[in-house]
Amino acid sequence: MPTTPDSQPARQRLRYFLIGMLFEILLVSVAFGLPETGLGRAIQSFVQITHIPLTLLLQIGGASEFVSLLVVLLMFLVLSGIWGYLIFQVVRWGQRRLARFSPRQQKRIRYSLGIASVTVAGAGFACNLPTAPEPFHSTPEIESVVAGNTSFALDVYRQLKERQGNVFFAPYGISSSLAIAYAGARGRTESELAKVLHFDLPQDQLDEAFEALARRMKKIQRWHRITLLPANSLWGQAGDSFKGAFLNSVRIKYHAGYHELDFQHSPTAAVAAINHWASDQTRGKIPSAVNPEQISAQTRLVVASALYFKGTWKMEFEKQRTQPAPFYVTTNQTVPVPMMRGTGWFKTTQISEDNVELLELPYVGQDLSLIILQPPGDHYAQEVPAAMLPEVETQLTCSKLQTWLRELDRANPVETSVSLPRFITSQNCDLTPVLKTLGLTSAFDNTADFSGMDGTMNLFLTSVLHQSFVEINESGTEAAATTVSHFAAKSISDVFIVDHPFLFLIRDNGSGSILFFGRIMDPTQQGAVVLQQ
Repeated sequence: MPTTPDSQPARQRLRYFLIGMLFEILLVSVAFGLPETGLGRAIQSFVQITHIPLTLLLQIGGASEFVSLLVVLLMFLVLSGIWGYLIFQVVRWGQRRLARFSPRQQKRIRYSLGIASVTVAGAGFACNLPTAPEPFHSTPEIESVVAGNTSFALDVYRQLKERQGNVFFAPYGISSSLAIAYAGARGRTESELAKVLHFDLPQDQLDEAFEALARRMKKIQRWHRITLLPANSLWGQAGDSFKGAFLNSVRIKYHAGYHELDFQHSPTAAVAAINHWASDQTRGKIPSAVNPEQISAQTRLVVASALYFKGTWKMEFEKQRTQPAPFYVTTNQTVPVPMMRGTGWFKTTQISEDNVELLELPYVGQDLSLIILQPPGDHYAQEVPAAMLPEVETQLTCSKLQTWLRELDRANPVETSVSLPRFITSQNCDLTPVLKTLGLTSAFDNTADFSGMDGTMNLFLTSVLHQSFVEINESGTEAAATTVSHFAAKSISDVFIVDHPFLFLIRDNGSGSILFFGRIMDPTQQGAVVLQQ
């Protein structure tokens, strides 16, 4: 049927009305997936203002679901018509401007506008990816591994906290690295590793649980707004024979690739290869996992693990609100720090009997959170408990920490004004004396039994090295850690102010795994080295 002149305007109005409907749907769905700062917050404010009539009508309509549905439908149609009319006017204005150009130039401009529109829409959809946490179904075996890793983390922390200054390490990375060594341990060495690492499962079930946790980490990536990358690798002496069953097991369960190096004749090249891997896995944050003097002609196997995390806050801090402020290193000593400030709905809790308060700062997706633990203080009375952190550290046991975290999880989010220092800290630790103190002794001497690796009694641990890095700023957190094990042949309230020493951890909320753990005594202290005793 031929198109009449009268039908063309009608079809045009219908087309732009449908375009207006699509714009309304995209505007509402995308706007509240944007970061709650800067442009994202401006767009959210625009949506709230344009939908004020809908809010008022819903209040007038009362609690009737039918009336509310009619009001929403009516406002949707009205706003679709408004957006369609505005888009029509913009297009008509653009067409008038395009008429000034040649047909070829018009075609190029249309293509450019089309590409820009698709890019903006894609970015909007990327920002509006599901914000609900990724579901995780735990098992008794996984819960056992998580509880064991937490206990081991606190055991390590109790050793490291005796050093001066900041402390930061990656418990999960250390545990997974030593779990690979455990897979090749036998006899007394296997028993000691199990006791120190709090492994209560047979090796096959333990490997399955670690594999499930690794799969979990890969599933919670959020389009560069959350990056969590665990990695493991084995580096063996060229020509040496390692059991195929051992290599296959760690490759499948721990995703650890095996690489041959010549430690005997080319130690410099071997060091360069391992460091290149570590730098690549940690996005350059750990450029040097091993030093040449740590590799000798007797080195037969190096087990390296890396854990890299970069996350964007669910509610970012606005950079213009960051101002210098005092941080109480001690009750009488302060250092100036860039103090970030923001207001949002956060979970906080105060455990009065333990004199500790906790704050949860979730990252995008809410699968991961930064949790602050500190002694509370009455800042209005200018009482800053800088010297009270040791009291919190003293009572920090696995059961106590789990109790505190359960209380935090049960809390309802409240609108809270948060002040948190921006800081960077890095650590370089030799964990060998720590592990020996905890009871892992045979692994480092001639009685070591790692026959599950190569079928001989010739391997023993010479050192376990750990490096870590963390940066917390207005956008979020970036953290990285590497653990290298060397085997050689025998021969709250509505105001939460963090302006005094505190503990912090980065937790996988689904599994409960503590990925990173630390203590900040001085945010201006960027590096610390823990030497072998």
